[in-house]
Amino acid sequence: MVEMTRKLGAEDTEKPLQVVDKSKLQAEESNFVDRPHKVYVGNLAKTVTTDMLSKFFSEKGKVLSAKVRRVPGTSKSSGFGFVSFSLEEDVEAAISSFNNALLEGRRIRVTKPKS
Repeated sequence: MVEMTRKLGAEDTEKPLQVVDKSKLQAEESNFVDRPHKVYVGNLAKTVTTDMLSKFFSEKGKVLSAKVRRVPGTSKSSGFGFVSFSLEEDVEAAISSFNNALLEGRRIRVTKPKS
């Protein structure tokens, strides 16, 4: 009697899905301080987090809050976000300093949000 065995290959295994705390993502959304002094940040790498965005822009002014927009119902980045500042001068400094700057290997677009 011949015993058959099957060898498992790499194609038979899957990486476990990353568990994301959706309540944390919702908290980030609700903690965003929407002020008139803010910038739109586009062309974000999928790896950019809200904390990274806040720290990056804090070099040019007092960041009140930041957020990376997520695809609704998921943890996936939509590739853009917003940063609120306390002063209009900080907005102008952020645009002039960071528009077309590299963040996580991508050239970001920094502008005033469309009304």
